[in-house]
Amino acid sequence: MYQHIPVKTFYLEHSDCSTTLPALPADYQFSAWSPTVDEYLKIYQAVGAPFGWTGRILMKTTELRALLAADQHALYLLKYQDQVAGFVEYILHPDQAIEIVYFGLTPEFTGKGLGKVFLQTCIVQAYRKQAKKVWLHTCEFDHPNALPNYQKMGFRLLKEQIDQEPYLPSFLKEFKRKFPEITFTYEK
Repeated sequence: MYQHIPVKTFYLEHSDCSTTLPALPADYQFSAWSPTVDEYLKIYQAVGAPFGWTGRILMKTTELRALLAADQHALYLLKYQDQVAGFVEYILHPDQAIEIVYFGLTPEFTGKGLGKVFLQTCIVQAYRKQAKKVWLHTCEFDHPNALPNYQKMGFRLLKEQIDQEPYLPSFLKEFKRKFPEITFTYEK
């Protein structure tokens, strides 16, 4: 069902802990989140489906449950009134680096100028957890503005590499339809 394809992946790092906390728009709340596996997957899919996220979907339930409960794992939810607007997932590494594993907004909240302030909030939260640096990776199937926006927010590109990643063929076809100007690694 899933097709493993070569995908260009970009690894970025942020190391300026002087980043200041922006004010989220009124009626938005950013708070720690301890979901069940089902609650987590519902939000994960709401945020990640437009970009073909499969990492957590393909995990065994027992593995995902253990990950969500792990001490080095942290989740935060962004809500607008009672509606989920997005989430961030962190892994705290032994070297005091914090990885933003997943970050994003639900489709209803994209395109409203919220992404920048949400990302900055996530960066500041990572430094509050005593991170010496914050890193993340993105790929060519993320929104075309993702990489430039990360760089505008102070992330610097460390490396690019080709990874084999699982995607549904229907996702690949739809993503290519949305962004016909992009030449993807798997098409070369």
